[in-house]
Amino acid sequence: MSTVCRCRPLRLFVMAGLTLLAGASAAGSAQAQIPTSINHFMCYEVKKAPFETVNVDIENPFGATSIDVKKPKRLCNPANKNGEDPAAPTEAEHFVGYRTKQTDPRRVDLQRGLTVTNQFGTFLVDAKKPDIWMVPSAKSEASPPPALPDPLPIDHYECFRTRSSKATFPTIEVEDQFGDLTLDVKRPRSVCIATDLMGNGILLPEVHLACYKVKTANHTPRFPGRDLVFVNNDFGNAQGLDFLRVTRPTEICLPSTITRCFTAPILGPCP
Repeated sequence: MSTVCRCRPLRLFVMAGLTLLAGASAAGSAQAQIPTSINHFMCYEVKKAPFETVNVDIENPFGATSIDVKKPKRLCNPANKNGEDPAAPTEAEHFVGYRTKQTDPRRVDLQRGLTVTNQFGTFLVDAKKPDIWMVPSAKSEASPPPALPDPLPIDHYECFRTRSSKATFPTIEVEDQFGDLTLDVKRPRSVCIATDLMGNGILLPEVHLACYKVKTANHTPRFPGRDLVFVNNDFGNAQGLDFLRVTRPTEICLPSTITRCFTAPILGPCP
């Protein structure tokens, strides 16, 4: 039986006739609108003592599955990228990203031909297996924080590793609750799809995240790490998830629209 540690009231789950992600407009425009309804997120590698695996049922436009949620691997802070959103570092909504394994069905289908549009431009990717489950979380460096408001103000996301053609991305300046970083953006790592958890619905079904690998730019200050970061989320203290050790920056995640064009008009006309 699937279990999760905290339940929430039902929210609207909009599949729009199985509209995959953000479909093309009725006018057939090839340029999707870049979403601004959620923050950018700066993600860091974390280390944590063993975590008891939890199985949950989820659903997004790629299908309904069950996944085993394993140890935490990421902490993602709301971020001010290139001075575009100075208020972002004050926001309460963070993500903790957990390693996952799909258990039902066991086969993971390759999702081909996804068009991702965000501030870095438009590019094509194939989504491979899911590997990170992004859980909305509260965070504090002072003491265990209270839980986020219920119902949650942001969605859960299932992240899929991607493969794509090579591209050149910019060097960026990022400010978050850990300070300032200058980062070289390397390549797309994953697409993260807004996902329904245990039938609770999706808040923003057309807003997704594209995450890019980053590296601290040469001749700029390195991230010193954080040894004691307290978090609170769906799993709470029942899993012993009291704090995380944060080691290094890994990805920047941008709000994105993601479309796919089918030969049959399942999801609307091709652009």
